[in-house]
This record gives sequence, C-alpha cells and structure tokens, in this order.
Amino acid sequence: MPKLYHKLNHFNMKKIKFLTPILISLVALTTSKVQAQKLPATQKESVLAPSNIKIDGKTDEWDNQFKAYNKSTEIFYTIANDDKNLYLIIQATRYSIIDKITGDGITFTIKNSGDSKTVVPVAITYPIIPKAYRPHILHQLSDTSVNMADALPGLNKELSAHAQDIIVTGFDDITDSVISVYNEHGIKVAGLFNMNKALTYEFAIPLKYINQLTTNAGELKYNIKVNGLTVNSYNIVINGKAANAADEKTMALLNEITLQPGSKLMDQMSATDLSGTYKLAK
Repeated sequence: MPKLYHKLNHFNMKKIKFLTPILISLVALTTSKVQAQKLPATQKESVLAPSNIKIDGKTDEWDNQFKAYNKSTEIFYTIANDDKNLYLIIQATRYSIIDKITGDGITFTIKNSGDSKTVVPVAITYPIIPKAYRPHILHQLSDTSVNMADALPGLNKELSAHAQDIIVTGFDDITDSVISVYNEHGIKVAGLFNMNKALTYEFAIPLKYINQLTTNAGELKYNIKVNGLTVNSYNIVINGKAANAADEKTMALLNEITLQPGSKLMDQMSATDLSGTYKLAK
C-alpha cells in the first residue's frame, strides 16, 4: 500500500506541475479582461512617474497596472512624466496585436495642444523587426506546446537583438530619421515578453523636445498608433510571384486569407489608433 500511494502521489504532483503554467495563464487572461472592463478608453489623469523607473519593458515599478485600455487598438497603456521625461508604457496581450507591433511598430506622436499649426509634432516609431526574424518569434507565441519558462530568456534576447532602430520625426537637433536604441539624445525604448506571452513596451522622451508642444498649463495632445502591417511584412507568394499591394486582384485574394490563430490578414494590414490629451504631473 505505501508503494502504491507513493506512485499515485507522484503522478498527481507531476500533473499539478504540468497544469500550473496553464492555470497561471488562464488566471492572467481573466485578470486582464477584468482590468480592461474597468479602465477608460483613454487615460483621464496625470501620472507622476515612479521614482525607480527603468526603461526595461517590465511593469514592476508600475505595480503591474495601467491607466487605460483602448478597444480600438487593443492595448493597455499609461502616460506619465517626471521633471525630465515623458513616458509611455503599453502592453498587448492578443497575438494578432503583437503580430502587428513586432512588424511595423507603435508610433507615439505628441502634438500641440493649442491652435498653432506651425509647431511640428514629434513622433517615435518602435520596434521594427526585420521580417526574416519575426516568424521564429511569433511561432513561439502561437505554439501552445512551447514551454515559456524555458523559451522566455531566448525570446526576449531575440526581441531586443533584432529591434535596434527608432524612427524619429520632428525633433529639433536630431537630423537623422532613424537613430539607434543606443542614442545620445536621451530617447529610450525597451520591450519584453512576459510568462503570459504579453508584450510590453516602454518609451521615454526628454521634455526638452516637447516643451514647444505644451500649453502654459502643461497640456499636450498625443496619438498612439498600432501601425498596420504591409504586404512586405509577410513572405506571401502568389502564382510564383511576391504579393504586390498595388495589384487589385492580389489584394482581393489577400482579403480572403485568414492567419493563425484566426485573424484576418487585411485586419492585420489596417492601422488602429487612439488620441487624447495629457497634462504634465507636478
């Protein structure tokens, strides 16, 4: 009897260990849905950035909480500031949105909050991962047999290794349209996957670059866009030729394609965005 009990007990422990990651994922998904239902579509409050903030793609210093969830873009986000920088942290939990973000990036645009049309907005776009590297990253997210505990370190290493550039526009004193993530301008970006396959990105922009865009009360307008993928983001071959977005027949065929795990290709090629007004916290 003791031997039989030991075997049954060993089996149950193995089963519990196997189920634990699944249960954690289910709890995380349920928690995300509940949180999304309680949050506004656009952020309503000013937020003073945590004193221990690090641009590393982790949500620890934010207490793993966000100030808004936007259904159009399907992202959680928080905008915050301190006396040096404006920050944006976003998180995507759906595979289809992560597909878009890793393909053509997020564009964070800061606009003039007043009536002036002569002040040029500033914008940063990140990440842009070359399509040669995206399939392996996305496969690990869509394959349910992948053990994330084992895969996560390598997955995040790939993510950072292949997203080395930031596209910038409208910045005074920055003449290049593409800068390195290791730039001397103080613009910082970082992204990480977590155990629940959610993707988090953080952005930091020095306030000196956006002072001309804020009102005397410290207000500014912003836009967050999840850029739509292009035909070139995929390796699509039709009748032996690469897909051509300029060809109407090709685009009609593409409109019928459903990607795994269930999203329409044309939906992936459509950008979504949100806009709001933020007042700098003091």
